Amino acid sequence: MPRENAANGTGATGGAADAARAAAAPAPGQAGRSGLAGRTAMVVGASRGLGRGIAEALAAAGAEVVAISRGTAEYGGAPAGAGVGLSRGAAGYGGPSADAGGEGAGPSGGAGEYGEGTAGAHAGAAAVSHESAEHRRGIGEALTGAEGAGPSDGTGEYGGALAGAEGAGDFRGVPGADGEAVPGSRGAAADATGGGSVTVERADARDAAAAGSLLDRYDPDLLVLAAGASPLMRPLQHQTWETFSAAWETDVRMAFHWVREALLRPLRPGSRVVVISSGAALAGSPLSGGYAGAKATQRFLTGYARGEAERAGLGVTFTAVLPELTPLTDLGRPAVRAYAAREGVPVLEYIAGLGELLTPSAAGAALVHLAELPPTDVAVAYLLTAAGLKPLE
Repeated sequence: MPRENAANGTGATGGAADAARAAAAPAPGQAGRSGLAGRTAMVVGASRGLGRGIAEALAAAGAEVVAISRGTAEYGGAPAGAGVGLSRGAAGYGGPSADAGGEGAGPSGGAGEYGEGTAGAHAGAAAVSHESAEHRRGIGEALTGAEGAGPSDGTGEYGGALAGAEGAGDFRGVPGADGEAVPGSRGAAADATGGGSVTVERADARDAAAAGSLLDRYDPDLLVLAAGASPLMRPLQHQTWETFSAAWETDVRMAFHWVREALLRPLRPGSRVVVISSGAALAGSPLSGGYAGAKATQRFLTGYARGEAERAGLGVTFTAVLPELTPLTDLGRPAVRAYAAREGVPVLEYIAGLGELLTPSAAGAALVHLAELPPTDVAVAYLLTAAGLKPLE
């Protein structure tokens, strides 16, 4: 079941469509290098996986990024509220170069990732061509070798590994005043790619009070919701209600609180809210319990919010992004293993059937492109593949 049942193949289209989509979403490192200068972007779930890639890309495009995570461990111990400069090297967001495997080897213990989690042992492979044999062999080793731990048990703490990193980098920056970025901590690479910065904030994404207070404090122009729970990968009969409903109690709850606060506050006219859902919302995912239904509800919720904003004349644009399955994340790796086993094929053979793989950096480039679109050009929802964004009806 390739692409986490991403519409049973809707993640792959013909050559003309692929070319159009690739043109619509610039390649990582080329998208809107300074188009977001002076804008504040808040990424909820920004320490690893797709969320990390999105935060990095927004900062590289010039945005002042507020990275929200439940704990500080994901940031190399940097205190909440510490401002760090953007480094495009192995070190991630500033600080010394990180160990290539420092992000951790294996899926989180229960609630690690929102839709598409961390790159784990595959750190640093984004620079390698998706189609190269070395790249796919590295993925296979990450999936079947050192990672080892198997799928999440679905019972861990919510924020074990909130959405984020493609590589092993962390937020090891120079601490500053609480909640203030430190201009002097920006690396030369940050200045060359737009001069954005990252400010780290610690919060539980499920907490309505935290959502309200952080929106009041930072008044973001762009809010990206990319945090949630990793599903337990088992058939329906082997789920419990607790494991089946984990995504409802995290992903849906998180999206509800933040979207509600964005409407109640409301965010300033011209602001944008992007909810990262999943391609599983399009056609289901029989091995991940209630995950697909929760992601579909996130998409519905985003559409409802968009309608309410239009009715009230708020000038705030809501849109949902549905990433396809990728083995380059904490959520994707156990899913790939589970579906390969279900189909009775080797993991690498299953991965080969996925085609070009979505990386956190590609997701980041797509989100920068989306953030720079005029509000009237923003669709209600998009499918996100390695080729870019495809509007959904």
